[in-house]
Amino acid sequence: MLDPAVPASVREHVTQPTGALHDAARAIASYPVDHDRRLLELAAEALALGEEWDRHFHQARLHARDQVAECLAQLRSLRDESELSNQICPAIAQAFGAQWALIARIHKDTWSQWRLYDASGQFHGREEPDGFGTVPLAQLPAEAEAVRTGLALSSTSRSLWAETGRVRVAPIPVAGRVTALVHVPEPARSHEDDDLNERLETCAIGLGRILERELLYERFRSQRSRVRTSLAAIESTMTSLDTGVDLVRLVGREHADTVSEVGLPLVGPSPAFDNVLTSRERDVMTLVVLGRDNTAIAHQLAITTNTVKSHIRNIMRKFGAVNRTELISLHQAATHLEPSATRC
Repeated sequence: MLDPAVPASVREHVTQPTGALHDAARAIASYPVDHDRRLLELAAEALALGEEWDRHFHQARLHARDQVAECLAQLRSLRDESELSNQICPAIAQAFGAQWALIARIHKDTWSQWRLYDASGQFHGREEPDGFGTVPLAQLPAEAEAVRTGLALSSTSRSLWAETGRVRVAPIPVAGRVTALVHVPEPARSHEDDDLNERLETCAIGLGRILERELLYERFRSQRSRVRTSLAAIESTMTSLDTGVDLVRLVGREHADTVSEVGLPLVGPSPAFDNVLTSRERDVMTLVVLGRDNTAIAHQLAITTNTVKSHIRNIMRKFGAVNRTELISLHQAATHLEPSATRC
């Protein structure tokens, strides 16, 4: 029924069914109406069948794109680095309906395997423990071209894919530089899937963003750990200095009973307190009696407010005071005791 002047192979019509149907419909429609009405009916059926084919083809393409989107969403939801490493290739294989998927590192003009998912068993039994060794990019022209152009390509590099046939490869950009390649086997009827490269490139770009995010997370976790360690070391040092070393020493002090280590005159002699307290606790007690708050005491003694609180708690515990006011009252009472009463 086709125009005999137009050569057409059986393969062309099998691989392009809608085109063949439309050609047949146009050829039939060119016949006179009175020649054979059945031919016109066949033409209408052919056009309807072609439209149905296009509709199914469009739905299949949308479904394939949705598979890639679901794959990336699944991988984005993973927060653990080891879990991401284990799931990344199986998710890619599922998204493209493939038996295997592989991600290779690109470092200093070399190609090396990073992750491999292989449900087909095609890569089992290779000499290298991980399936592949390190291969110079110069020996992999398609992979090198993908790195250079940033586009998905078809590869048949003998050193890698001799047993598996043609492979689609796409670059994974991380922080503006291609650091990895994703590989999936090329479908048997890949000529019918003109959307394959676009979907693979979309997947590779999404993988690059996921890996870049994971890299940033790792850097943040490392820096956070370092900051926390440094803060802990600083706090430990300050506590040691506050409790073990006098930061300010009074040189040439003549009256140790009436002058504190930081040069503060005591409110009055109180042997009941002074004999029990440490040198630093006496300094703190002097300022407490003078009505200074914790911040002022810390500033004057060059210590932290936490250390001031610790000293006050220790003093209160030694004399059984329940609060600051009672502590001051006890100190004042002890200061005004008669010498005879003190001796008793």
